[in-house]
Amino acid sequence: MNVFTVIAASQASVEPIKQAVESAYPNENFRVGDTCWLIADTEFEVAVVGKKLGIKDQTSGTLTDILIVWTIVYWGSLNPQAWAWLAQKIQQQTTVQK
Repeated sequence: MNVFTVIAASQASVEPIKQAVESAYPNENFRVGDTCWLIADTEFEVAVVGKKLGIKDQTSGTLTDILIVWTIVYWGSLNPQAWAWLAQKIQQQTTVQK
């Protein structure tokens, strides 16, 4: 699996993003803070993950004030469950098909 970090960039966007994450990734998300989630997907393109969540673009979506980052390297201090979740998902890492 590939891990992506989803960040709500405004307080007003927190609840809609929370609902989108829980709806699109009900079994593949971990909330690490009030405005930040980790999600796991087999997808390689951040824009496709954004579409699944419903980021507003020229043709569809409603979510704004959101940032999605493909998490490849990480470091920090979090609760042990976050590290365990990350390790499990990274071990399931998919590879790019050529």
